[in-house]
Amino acid sequence: MLIAEDLLLLLVDQETGKFVTKRPLDGVLAGALLFELAGAHRLELSGDEGRLFVQDAADTGDTILDEALERLVDAEGARPEDALGELAPGLRRRLLDGLAARGVLTEEAGATLGVFTTTRWQVGDPGHVAALRGQVHEVLVEGEDPDERTAALIALLATIDVLHKVVEAPDRSLLAMRAAHVAEDAWHADAVEAAIAKGTDSVFGASIVDGGLALP
Repeated sequence: MLIAEDLLLLLVDQETGKFVTKRPLDGVLAGALLFELAGAHRLELSGDEGRLFVQDAADTGDTILDEALERLVDAEGARPEDALGELAPGLRRRLLDGLAARGVLTEEAGATLGVFTTTRWQVGDPGHVAALRGQVHEVLVEGEDPDERTAALIALLATIDVLHKVVEAPDRSLLAMRAAHVAEDAWHADAVEAAIAKGTDSVFGASIVDGGLALP
């Protein structure tokens, strides 16, 4: 399971079948791909201006990651926000389709008042999601040290301000403080978070309209 896929699963409210946030998710999911590729030693952020460089473009065996690598190779030396703009368009839908094809999620269409189309997502393996939530809880509430993957998930959840919807904690401010500390252990989380924030307002929107971005 990709970090981006686990992130999507954590964002589904298992009672309502809806996502716990209405924020656009393509950008933060693209950030998850950067964490995944960096953790596999395929990607590095370097240089005074913090540019992304592919270290290994060989096939990973995963279509989503392989497509991401191809785009990053074409955009070699991109700033993180520009790279996310290349990866983000349509990513949420592609990940959801992949999860549905494997039976991890089931899409259920319905209608409100017989007029408005609604979509609910049912999780095929609630135990997996419970384990993910447990790992995040252990780190943020019980003070356990995170592994690289959990640190990335926490950094991404914090970026879109949904930690309190994923983890039950008596004090949201302490939860945020602990998450910020954990994010320091995640691969260049500050650069990824900044890129997601910039992209929410401009880059991702431009990439969706234009079908891509010209890198400087």
